Amino acid sequence: MNLMNMAMKYAGPMVAQQIATKLGIGGPVVNKLIAAALPTILGGVIGKSKSSGGLSSIMNLVTGANAPKPDMLETMFGSGGDVDGLATAGGGMLEGLLGGQTMNSLSTALGQHAGVNQSQAGSLLGMLAPAALGTIGSQVKDQGLDGAGLASFLKGQEKNVAQAMPADFAKQLGGTGLLEGFSPNAAAVTETAKKSGSKLPLLIGAAAIAAGAWFFLGGDKSADTETAAASDFMVGDVDLGGQFNTVTGGLTDAFSGITDQASAEAALPQLTDLGGQLGSLSETAGQLTGEAQTGFQGIVGTALNALRPVIDGAIANSGAGAILQPIADQILGALEGMAG
Repeated sequence: MNLMNMAMKYAGPMVAQQIATKLGIGGPVVNKLIAAALPTILGGVIGKSKSSGGLSSIMNLVTGANAPKPDMLETMFGSGGDVDGLATAGGGMLEGLLGGQTMNSLSTALGQHAGVNQSQAGSLLGMLAPAALGTIGSQVKDQGLDGAGLASFLKGQEKNVAQAMPADFAKQLGGTGLLEGFSPNAAAVTETAKKSGSKLPLLIGAAAIAAGAWFFLGGDKSADTETAAASDFMVGDVDLGGQFNTVTGGLTDAFSGITDQASAEAALPQLTDLGGQLGSLSETAGQLTGEAQTGFQGIVGTALNALRPVIDGAIANSGAGAILQPIADQILGALEGMAG
């Protein structure tokens, strides 16, 4: 069970596209915002849960009469409801829980991270609040958790959330107090995950399978969810889900190993090959219909959110943008097209 993956289910490609339209910013920017904001919100909640007062506040918020539901944003967009009002209410919940000054600092840092203004970043945080808090509330209800049970559950999710946080954003938050109470090793875990050839591909694969499992099985927590999700993405005798995870793992390995112009040039043939494989997978994915298509799009969106900061980091840190940007654009464009 992965809290981050469960929450991300409610901020998938279709919701992200609607957020982008609402805020007047590009889709890639929104993906970058969500990838940083959602784990930071969850990290803040986890940190807060380590004090008795904070834990009590969380429990009251996610179980009270006005407790947020995780799909509130999606429902609001679908019904043409008051999204601005939802963002304001969500922001108020986060302010009440984490503190107004903390939220102000977070929206400022998030805006700087993605190149948007503080108001846009703050609105996005408010929109994502139900996905984060509502997912926690659902687990409290489904598992029958009391305060001690919730504290134990959140503590057990600390590593998952830390691994999902973009390394550069975790560094940006260092010293701000925003992650106070959260794992003191959160930034280090994230950095390791971004650099390791084994951990981040595993994270992307697990996130993708979990997203599919939760979509198809309606939150079934059985041990067979990963197998069930994978089988739902067979196209003929092609294991679309497995091949997609292999390609995204290869992309992560390749981009994570780029540190300078020489390594960028050395990685280019592999990146070109993997980009071509994505094109083939896109054609195969076009044969999916109905729930299978929607579920796979959610998987691609999850992988895209995890890969984007790795790609951006490789370009920024290597100084090899002229070499990497064209293939990066091709790869990201293919993923965005598959995400729908």
